[in-house]
Amino acid sequence: MSENTLRSRRRQQTRAEIHQRAVDLVLERGFAAVTVEDIAQAAGVAPRTFFNYFPTKQEAIFPGPPSLDPLDVEEFINGTNPLVTDLRTLVSNYAKLGPQVRKQMLQLRPILADQPDIWVQMHKRFGQAENEFAHAIARRRGRDEPSSEDRAIAAITTGILRASMRCWSLAEEPQAPEPLNQIVERNFAALELLTGDR
Repeated sequence: MSENTLRSRRRQQTRAEIHQRAVDLVLERGFAAVTVEDIAQAAGVAPRTFFNYFPTKQEAIFPGPPSLDPLDVEEFINGTNPLVTDLRTLVSNYAKLGPQVRKQMLQLRPILADQPDIWVQMHKRFGQAENEFAHAIARRRGRDEPSSEDRAIAAITTGILRASMRCWSLAEEPQAPEPLNQIVERNFAALELLTGDR
């Protein structure tokens, strides 16, 4: 594992810790009663460090989809299966979110309804995720920058992720919903049937 990969993973872990502490505090005290300083203290970091990861309190609570795992990206780039098959594996690994995350989403939904500007940030984060997929596809194909075709495939991939997350978050089985990565697998299987890429 390269030093860059280790550094990236450490950053992801710190980002996840700040996010978790932000969610815990908001659920305990309410959105208005929580400050950036409160979140930083609970996460064991300085406020300056907080701002290295999140520009606002809102984005720490509702960060949208995380960055791709660098190791999963490298495995995808070096994959030998059909492109759609390896994309399915990449997104499925990315979508291994547990019931606790879904519970968080349901608990925070009323807060989200009162913070419409957060939707703008979440859409922006999905756009960033789409760009990450596009660059991973380009690298797999030996290009430094994504082509229009790479970006189209990335847009379809992100669309599948969005649709899967919507089904997962709105499912009616609050106690034991189908895992998100299984929904992703099923939706990619439908795409493979359409394209004949199996």
